[in-house]
Amino acid sequence: MFFIGLLYFLETCLGREELQKRWKFAGESGGSAFAVYAGLGIKVSDLAAALRMVAKKAYEGTFRGALDSEAIGNESLERALSGVTDDDVKANSHRILLSTNVIDVCRALSFQGVLQPQVMTDFRTVREIKHAVNCSAYIPGPHPIFKTPALRGKFCCDGGMTVGGSVPTFDNCVIVYSLCCGAPYSGVPAHFNDPSIAPNKYQDCSLLSLISAPSPSEFDAMILNGYNQTAKFFVKYGLAVFQLKLNIPHAIKDPYFGKKSHAKMKEKKIKIKHRYSSRRRKRIL
Repeated sequence: MFFIGLLYFLETCLGREELQKRWKFAGESGGSAFAVYAGLGIKVSDLAAALRMVAKKAYEGTFRGALDSEAIGNESLERALSGVTDDDVKANSHRILLSTNVIDVCRALSFQGVLQPQVMTDFRTVREIKHAVNCSAYIPGPHPIFKTPALRGKFCCDGGMTVGGSVPTFDNCVIVYSLCCGAPYSGVPAHFNDPSIAPNKYQDCSLLSLISAPSPSEFDAMILNGYNQTAKFFVKYGLAVFQLKLNIPHAIKDPYFGKKSHAKMKEKKIKIKHRYSSRRRKRIL
C-alpha cells in the first residue's frame, strides 16, 4: 500500500497528463501490479478505494486472508482493472515493463541457475496484463502449485526471488527505485544506486506478512507513509534528478485524500443518532 501513497503524490504534484507523457513504470513481484496501475493511468483515489475494500474483507477472514492470498490478489486485480479496456492496454503498453523468473530445469542441471529473470512487455489485452502480474507475483507454496503460471511454455515464480531481476528498467530513463520492504540491498545491479524512496517505518517482510492482509489502520498508515516519503524525496532530489521545481504541499494526514468515505460518513451519522437517542431517553426518565 506504500505504492498507493507514492502514486498519489505523482498524480497530485505532476498531474496525470504529465505522467502519461513522460513517465514509464517497471515492477516485479507485488510491485508489478502497481506498475500496471500507474502505467494505465488508473485514478489513484479509485484504486485506493477498490484495494481498501478487498483488504478489509481479507483482514476479517481466516488468518487475515493468508490462506486465500491468490484469490485476494486476483480480486484486487479484477476490481482495479474493472474499467480498463484492451484499447487502454494497447495505448499504454510502451509505458509498462514487468519481470518474472522463469524456472529453467535444464539450466539447473548444468549448474547455471534454475531461475532466469525474464522481462515482459508489449501487452495487447487486459488478459495479458493480468497473466503477467500473476507470473511476476506467484510464490510457490502460499499460492497453489497446480496453478503455477507459465510463460512461453515454462513455469514462472515471483520476480523478487532473484537479485539480477530486480525491477528491470527502460533505456534512457531516470531510475527511482521504490521498494515496499526498504531500500536496495547489496548485490542489486549498479544502475539502482540512484536515490531511492523507502518507508521511514519498519515494514514486516516475513512471508506471513507478505501474504496476509493489513488491518484498516495499517492500510491507511502505509498510504500516508508512501505519500510523505515521496514528498521528502522530491523536495531533496526533484530539481537535481528530474529538473523539476515543484510546489509540494504539506504532508497529507487523510488516507482518503481529503474525502470521507461513504462508510465513514454513515458510521458518523449512526453515532450521532445514538447519542441523541440516549439523551432523549434520559429526559423522558
